Amino acid sequence: RSGGFEKRDRWEKDHRFPDWRPVTTNLLIHRAMHELSLALEVIDLVSKETQKKSLSRVFEMEIEVGTLSGVEAETFQSALEMVVKGTLLEDAKIQINQTFAVGTCSDCQKDFNMKERMATCPDCRSYPSKIIGGDQFRVVSILAE
Repeated sequence: RSGGFEKRDRWEKDHRFPDWRPVTTNLLIHRAMHELSLALEVIDLVSKETQKKSLSRVFEMEIEVGTLSGVEAETFQSALEMVVKGTLLEDAKIQINQTFAVGTCSDCQKDFNMKERMATCPDCRSYPSKIIGGDQFRVVSILAE
């Protein structure tokens, strides 16, 4: 029996995928790709809106990123800086505001700040019945001419 295990172990070691990476590296790359695709969507949105209104220059843009939105604000900002070159947003001042999550307690009905989705009420330790803020990702404003 031990011979079978040795063959299996040898097979696994010798037949790894050529692009094999540790799981943490794959997660980091996936996270960055998520923010990169969001940055491209924001540029597409701004382009469509400026074309629709016959605008040729964007001066400022404000984006709101909630702490429970699933978007890493710093990673998104880096991704956006990489892809704005050659677009209407290249010279624009881009402000990214991170908003904190707020939940309403299911027992005492008090609103409380949440650092994570499963945060509990600081007064009674119950979970929130609903999240009333901090889970959004949106373009708040665009200043253009």
